[in-house]
Amino acid sequence: MTPIEHAARAVMWVAAVFTVVFLMTPLLVTVAVSFGSSSVFTLPPPDWSFRWYERLGVTRGLWPALLTSIQVAAVSTAIALVLGTLCAIAIVRGHFPGREAIATFLVSPLMLPGLVIGIAMLQGFKAAGLRETYTSLLIAHVIITLPYIVRTVLGALSLFDFSLIDAARTLGCSYPAALMRVMVPALGPAFLTSGMFAFLASMDNYPISIFFTDAWTKTLPIQMLQYVEENPDPTIAAISAGLVLLALLCGWGSSQGRAEAAQKARPNIVFILVDDLGWADLEPYGSLYHRTPNLARLAGRSVRLTQYHAASPLSTAQMMPGRSPKKNAVRTTAGKKVK
Repeated sequence: MTPIEHAARAVMWVAAVFTVVFLMTPLLVTVAVSFGSSSVFTLPPPDWSFRWYERLGVTRGLWPALLTSIQVAAVSTAIALVLGTLCAIAIVRGHFPGREAIATFLVSPLMLPGLVIGIAMLQGFKAAGLRETYTSLLIAHVIITLPYIVRTVLGALSLFDFSLIDAARTLGCSYPAALMRVMVPALGPAFLTSGMFAFLASMDNYPISIFFTDAWTKTLPIQMLQYVEENPDPTIAAISAGLVLLALLCGWGSSQGRAEAAQKARPNIVFILVDDLGWADLEPYGSLYHRTPNLARLAGRSVRLTQYHAASPLSTAQMMPGRSPKKNAVRTTAGKKVK
């Protein structure tokens, strides 16, 4: 390694360490202040105490606001997952002009300031006659969480092999069953990651939520701002420390869920394809091998398919092991038997 490369690596490490320290210092200071006994923000604290965490149980309006935030974040994330996945599939699989423009439009809420989006939605809802606070708040949070779902699922679908769905249908699954048994498990890590980001973005949103709350419907960030204006004490630091813990738990749960989903989505069926030219090599599930039209057949002879089936969503009943190739014909996606 040349001296220039050594210097470049050193600069890279210094920049990385500085960035991490710059980002983590406010979080560490907030957590440290939340455990202090002083009534003002003092660091280092004169003494360590759980005083401000005990006060959370009697803080007026905190728990209703937290419950509202969790409800809105959970419902908006679920709706955004469904809508965002359908939009991503249409963009990836559809052949129509303007696909890139639609994809850019769906993620545009991430490109604009929150206050601008909030004012625009407020005027739009007013013009549409929508004056229900909770409904307006929910729709606004669906709009701001949708970009996280669309962008992440688009990336996952770009790596997904849609021939797996055709393979599942060839093995006897209906089209909806093939989607649920093949595509949904394969996209599980993307669902978990995008859902985590969407949920946290909804929980932490302030510039848009401020336009759609009232005295009876407040989210946690709005309640926190009001509390700081009325009682500026370290109780707000204790609430912030709880939100930091929530983010860490979501990140850990997402990583664990992605690992399990990736393990379950791994192809595990191995089958033999037969044609008039003789036995072909063992092919992995989903890579249907057609050397000549209408000659591919599945057979379970001379191979124990069940030992490859542990984590697969498809049933080996379609394989009918022990039958001859001619007796083991399966239905194609067109609904006709292979002769």
